[in-house]
Amino acid sequence: MSEELKKKIRGNQKIGQSMVQEASGSIHGQRAIMMFDVTARLTFKNVATWHRDLCRVCENIPTVLCGNKVDVRNRQVKAKQVTFHRKKNIQYYEISAKSNHNYKKPFLYLLRKLAGDPNLNFAEQPALVPPEVRIDVVAQQQQVIMQN
Repeated sequence: MSEELKKKIRGNQKIGQSMVQEASGSIHGQRAIMMFDVTARLTFKNVATWHRDLCRVCENIPTVLCGNKVDVRNRQVKAKQVTFHRKKNIQYYEISAKSNHNYKKPFLYLLRKLAGDPNLNFAEQPALVPPEVRIDVVAQQQQVIMQN
């Protein structure tokens, strides 16, 4: 992985509600994740404002919109109501931070955009298995007898 890509990945600035107005001259993002709560309609209503403010300070950056808490029953924003991303050509994912549903997808999308490699994938971590330990029960019993 190139040093330039590592720098792009490491940068981490949070933009939300009034932060853009407070720091409009100091934010220089290279990607963005906008997240709203599907159980709180007001957060979805704020998406257009967040996007406008983001575009004002960071033009033409890869952006992902995420609807979070899709595992919760009292959903207020239905999937068919989420159309903002289509108008703005933004990738959209329904996720659950609690159950890890689709949690990797927004990050993989942004990494592919930053790297310019649509085939980029996360490296699978090998499953860690503790080493097998064999116990010689007979030798252990003999040792206990010898100690007594």
